Amino acid sequence: FAVIFLFILTVMHILNSFVLLISRRCVGVPRVHSSVRRIHIGALGVHDVGGLDTTQEEVPLKLNDRTMYPWEFRTHALLVLAVKKKLLNVDEFRRGVEGLPPNNYKNLSYYEKWAAGIASVCCERGYLKESDLESAYGATIVPESSHKYQVGDVVQVRDESFSRVFRKPHLRTPGYVFGCKGEIEDVLGLFPDPALNAFREDSPPQTLYKVSIPTNEIWPYLDSETDLTTPSQPQGVVSVDIFGSWLTCVGEDGNIENRKEQEHKVDSNTVTFDYNNIKRKQSNDGIATCTENIHDHHHDDDDHHHLTRDDTEVAANTKEQDALFPLQPLAEALPYVLAEKGFFTLAELNDTVANVENMGANMEGARLVAKAWCDKDFKRELLADASKAAEMMGISASNYDADGPSAEAQHEDYKYVYPDGHTILSVVENTDTVHNLIVCTLCSCYPVAVLGISPSWYRSLSYRMQAIRRPFEMLRDEFGLELKEGVKIHVHDSTANLRYMVLPQRPEGTEGWTEEQLLPLITRDSLIGVSLPLTPPSQCNS
Repeated sequence: FAVIFLFILTVMHILNSFVLLISRRCVGVPRVHSSVRRIHIGALGVHDVGGLDTTQEEVPLKLNDRTMYPWEFRTHALLVLAVKKKLLNVDEFRRGVEGLPPNNYKNLSYYEKWAAGIASVCCERGYLKESDLESAYGATIVPESSHKYQVGDVVQVRDESFSRVFRKPHLRTPGYVFGCKGEIEDVLGLFPDPALNAFREDSPPQTLYKVSIPTNEIWPYLDSETDLTTPSQPQGVVSVDIFGSWLTCVGEDGNIENRKEQEHKVDSNTVTFDYNNIKRKQSNDGIATCTENIHDHHHDDDDHHHLTRDDTEVAANTKEQDALFPLQPLAEALPYVLAEKGFFTLAELNDTVANVENMGANMEGARLVAKAWCDKDFKRELLADASKAAEMMGISASNYDADGPSAEAQHEDYKYVYPDGHTILSVVENTDTVHNLIVCTLCSCYPVAVLGISPSWYRSLSYRMQAIRRPFEMLRDEFGLELKEGVKIHVHDSTANLRYMVLPQRPEGTEGWTEEQLLPLITRDSLIGVSLPLTPPSQCNS
């Protein structure tokens, strides 16, 4: 009996395996061998873009390298100074950037993300509070006393875009009710504000309300004919607990009455909200509504002033700039708030800004290449230990003010731990069969010390995606670089502490040229690997 039982189990196992195999083939599930490595593209989060398909992401590569604004130089300098002062370390800063909400990470500019990362870590470490930054750039924290609603009041949930958020917020208002109108069902009491309490910041107590929201307000396509301001809702309601700071008053006509106040500009960079002087009244049908006594809009010529054409143009330009860089006010306020708290002086900040602006101004990278083209011994040194070779020419190759041994010294025993922020320059050589390309897929690391501030296209999501996934096509289609047949591309992803620079091949027809004569042929792009050095004039004429 035991033999028969084992035989039946074996047959059942074989049949089960056969059925499973057939079913997987029928539904199109590919057979995966244990030797096949699973690829986890984008597994680290929104910042992990290496290898993503740009045709699906719809991210074009724009090669126009715009001039940086002063606040962007200041933000770059702030990070350098903060690392030097040990206010934060580089990895903390990166974590702050990576912690942005996904839409903010994709839509904010490079240095807005830097400002967000620095601000997030400074708040986390207790150097700053969110209220310090908000008051510095003009935002107003909504006081609890400004939103005392009563049962029966018709309100609307704020429609938050989070474009000004510098760290992922902790909110207790679900997204599906953003912008929805409803009615105060109950007043639940005073509680700490969860948005600030989550970060251990002091917060004024907020009143929590139970708000009943019609289901056809949440999903209007279900019933578009129902009056959303009446208490009877044939489609049913959803009751949601919402803090008062997330609610605004609705007038008798169903419109938000403080819209004018929401659009009021306090200065060129920020919008403030004033919820004071709220009054209540009874509408004709007996439903309580909220009204505001903020701005009586009279059209008497004596006391009404319209904007001039110049004022209107300035306002339009301000609005456009604000839309392009929503976190610019944060970036501009952050260094001054830290300076006021004594972490550094404005003089130190200004000196650092000057150093950042002058990075690469003396063509340090090109000078290293020109000398390597003319001096074989120096070339060997440059390829073996670029930091040491740069030091021989009086060039600092680290992006931050941190000292450390050369790569050659480190290779002796690998026991030395480099200080935080220290970067090592590594030079890679193009040959007849290998073309090198530099990228940083995680955050756009770049050899700033020798090449200056990176071009905007190098920092773009598109470049970081394509350089890994389709480097040949990107060089050909975007940069016009057609490599010779048989040349392979070696991509260097600068994901940690090394900063790479390409040593391009010396152009033909430059035999006997001096380093000074060669310098004009060496472009920044050729040192990144997206182009070749310029052709000598004699070669062009021939």
